[in-house]
Amino acid sequence: MTETKARAIMTKARTRLVTGYPFFGNVAMKLKLIEDSSVKTMATDGKVIKFNPSWVEELPLAEVVGVFAHEIMHVTNGHHLRQNHGQERDSTSWNIACDYAINSILLKEGFILPEGGLFDDENKFGNGSAEIIYKTVHEEIEEWKEEQEANSQSEQESSESEDSSEGNGSAQGSEDSSEEGEGGSGTGSNSQEDEDEEDSQGSGAGSSIDDFIEEKYGKLLGEVEQQKTEEGKELSEAETERKLEELRVDVVQSEMRAKARGTGGSDFAKDLKGYVKDKVDWREKLLNLAQDSIASDFTWNYPNRRYIAEGMYLPSQDKDQLNTLVIGVDQSSSVRDVYVSLFEGCMKSIVEQVGFEKIYICYFTGILNEVVELDAGDNFKMKPSRYYGGTEFRVVTDWIEQEGITPSCLLMLTDGECHVPIEPNYPVGWCLIPNYDNWCIKYCGLDRYGEIIELEM
Repeated sequence: MTETKARAIMTKARTRLVTGYPFFGNVAMKLKLIEDSSVKTMATDGKVIKFNPSWVEELPLAEVVGVFAHEIMHVTNGHHLRQNHGQERDSTSWNIACDYAINSILLKEGFILPEGGLFDDENKFGNGSAEIIYKTVHEEIEEWKEEQEANSQSEQESSESEDSSEGNGSAQGSEDSSEEGEGGSGTGSNSQEDEDEEDSQGSGAGSSIDDFIEEKYGKLLGEVEQQKTEEGKELSEAETERKLEELRVDVVQSEMRAKARGTGGSDFAKDLKGYVKDKVDWREKLLNLAQDSIASDFTWNYPNRRYIAEGMYLPSQDKDQLNTLVIGVDQSSSVRDVYVSLFEGCMKSIVEQVGFEKIYICYFTGILNEVVELDAGDNFKMKPSRYYGGTEFRVVTDWIEQEGITPSCLLMLTDGECHVPIEPNYPVGWCLIPNYDNWCIKYCGLDRYGEIIELEM
């Protein structure tokens, strides 16, 4: 069989990936290339890469290589497996989220992508995984659909009202049966049909979902499809999890091959790693943060004697520093009692497991309302929200500085609607209440430092 021009281009692009980017090489050779005019650009399900021959032939080779790498990143990040893992997700919103999760990495690594793609130039989504980006994108698309439906309903009601008004005068017009009247009636009928057609075209212009997506986000460079079984059925949760685990192993091996050749590649599976991290329960995230903060209380002033005889100079635990936990409790109206109770139950378990020697609970709004001091072994209890006042994180960090305290970590239970203070020299956990406004993470700067932990009921 004679190789087509498009297939020859795809083969050349694959060769460039294999020789220049070893992280992609192994995956590129496993994916079967299939010409398919029904796809707009390229698409993958983790088994094959389908490509539109006409589209491929129009692009410069460098851009074909970039989109090929884009499709491979969909595979190495498990996008073909994660769409409905844990919950069902709309494929359009999922594709947009996945593109945002990987395109910036490709550009950073020097790949050339076609203009008009989904590039997060304003860093709106930060380092969020595709699942997190999906929430924002899907909400925006659903809001647009609701607006379109409301506008359509309004136009329909207006049209019915106009038809009703015209109908009241139709009897009077029908009494006139003269030749001139008949001629006028015919002309009017055709004119009305033309107007109806124009109205129909006008109401639909620029209102399709594809138009909205391209205008608001950009163009999808290459799509990702859900992987199916050999029988064409959806994978079960167990099958999906098994394939994801196999993928994680493959990714580690690919990264090792890339590093051995000095080409890096640690960011190429960044979204998969972010997804794994996001899957960890928020309680476990809090526990890990608290435990890590205790483990970091070391000093180089006194080397660990245990290892000196072996020629290793390691830090010893700082005995002069108390294991101290500071908890900031936002008492603004959005932090309801049920959220405080939810957070309190988790913190009781953490305090028992980690063994903080001193705990300060700071209740604050726009001012510091009250500070409760607890020692190890004291009964841990938190007060409910007072439902008044604004929010100012700085009152807590200022108090810590004034008291001369160096906490092992600071945990802030909050709605997040406050600008972050200057970064302190201790770990911070932003414990966001359920149903918080997503805009606050970027707008208020919570993504600048610390760890974001989203509480769930």
